[in-house]
Amino acid sequence: MTRQQRQKQLMKHMLIAAAVIIAAILIIVGVVRAGHGGKQSAEVSQTSASAQNTVTAEAASVSSETDVLQKNSGTETAETDAAQSAASQEASAVQQAGTAGSTQETVTQADTASEEEETSGTSMAEQSLVEKLSVEAKKNLETEKARLAKEEEERERQAEEEAMKAEVKDREELSQLSIDELAEYLRNKEVPEELIDFMEEYPEAREFVTDYLYQPDPPLSKDISGEVQKGVFPHFLQWDERWGYENYGGSFFAVAGCGPTAMSVVYSGLTGKADMNPYAMSQWAEEQGYYIVGEGTSWEMMWSGANSLGLYWWEVDFDEMSIRSALQSGCPIIAAMSPGGDFTSFGHFIVMTDIDEEGNITIRDSNSIERTERTWTWDELMWQTAAMWAYNYDDGSYDEEAYY
Repeated sequence: MTRQQRQKQLMKHMLIAAAVIIAAILIIVGVVRAGHGGKQSAEVSQTSASAQNTVTAEAASVSSETDVLQKNSGTETAETDAAQSAASQEASAVQQAGTAGSTQETVTQADTASEEEETSGTSMAEQSLVEKLSVEAKKNLETEKARLAKEEEERERQAEEEAMKAEVKDREELSQLSIDELAEYLRNKEVPEELIDFMEEYPEAREFVTDYLYQPDPPLSKDISGEVQKGVFPHFLQWDERWGYENYGGSFFAVAGCGPTAMSVVYSGLTGKADMNPYAMSQWAEEQGYYIVGEGTSWEMMWSGANSLGLYWWEVDFDEMSIRSALQSGCPIIAAMSPGGDFTSFGHFIVMTDIDEEGNITIRDSNSIERTERTWTWDELMWQTAAMWAYNYDDGSYDEEAYY
């Protein structure tokens, strides 16, 4: 065997060995990729098989060509070089096939990673939605629990009220109690402290305060048409049950309603109209801004409010003749009484309505029947009076100069 033949045979053996090694590598890669899914495994297996077939075919071709060269040992050197070139090309083809398999594997891995990332994103979105729904459900549950608790609290409150009413003593029993005993009893029945304090200052109102426990439903009618007559000044009590439990400026009308009550007495007696009962007058006063929180009805109502109601007014001097002249002319006087006197501890309005032959003054005190039924001397009233306003109504016969 010549040197040239030995070289070709060695070349043949090297190509065969290389082909076998590459085929083995591709087969191993295919087996490993089989765990990543059916589609990818099939693609790798097909690639490996194709590469293996190619290598085998090329190796056979090289072997055949080498055999020919051995039989024709006298072939020229150019043919030997051609064989070597062909063998080199075949080896390159085998290498490219291996590279293609590697590239396919990389692409498959990228696709798998993308699918896994997409699946992970979907899972996170679903988890976020579940968490959101869970928070919403928890919130709804808490809202429902709060609603049920509130309803239960209201039912318990109503049951307690019913039980309290069922245990209330009758009026006859309560009338036998002293003011102090009655006050303690009413506190135990949760009657507002404001009313209890009012009763302690004005004992005449004890029945009204006690009747807070028996308020009728619906409330009593506030119609005063049967009590109103022009020229006659009615005695309206601010603690009348028809309006005494109503609200005026954040307080019970019975406690704070002396101003509107006094003006209602004057308006009703001068006009003969029944459209402004004490409570209606208080609502109007609040709308006009005549109630001052923490102080009560403003003095401004006594002149500015009177004008709005169609009444004439003038301020009365502190002398007996001025008072006598107004009252004898049928003009009532609203007097603001100072604290600490016979009428109030805080401030109060009364109405002077007439004067008798002895010069004694009759009044309408919205907080007292007893003080209304007696007459008062000039001296008894003046020391505790802070201001006075006289009124008339223009019915066509009013002479302004006669009263100013």
